[in-house]
Amino acid sequence: MTNENEKNFDEISKALATAAGLEEDFVKEDGKILFAIDDNLGVSLMGVDDEIAGCDVIVASIVVGAAPEDAEVLRDLLEQNYLGAGSGDGTFSIEHETGAVVLYRAFPLPMDPTEFVNAFARLVGAARAAKARLDGQEGDFDVMEAQTLIFRP
Repeated sequence: MTNENEKNFDEISKALATAAGLEEDFVKEDGKILFAIDDNLGVSLMGVDDEIAGCDVIVASIVVGAAPEDAEVLRDLLEQNYLGAGSGDGTFSIEHETGAVVLYRAFPLPMDPTEFVNAFARLVGAARAAKARLDGQEGDFDVMEAQTLIFRP
């Protein structure tokens, strides 16, 4: 990543820590930031040079849970990818080594930190909805709620 985009990544991580109400900023090690949301969603933010896109990006990955054995639940989950409507503009996938359901999204840099926080909040909302579905909870989840509340107490 360029020095400019490395600084932008740092600004974004500080904005995210502030939005989450953390007293300390996230610690970036080896270009990655790792943390948990709601004690059951594992998050990785990684800065990379995306040669295909031709720019630096932050790749956000949220581990939602184990892949469902129920084909209907899996279909429902993967249908959320259609036009990004239910995936917070990310992509649900099954990680090939672990079999975990992971929600991915690449954010091109440079990016306004506030825009990143808002977009990341939508991604978290989609991950929460998917987690509820995977855990067998019925009913609707208000994805829009996550735009203002990233972390729940």
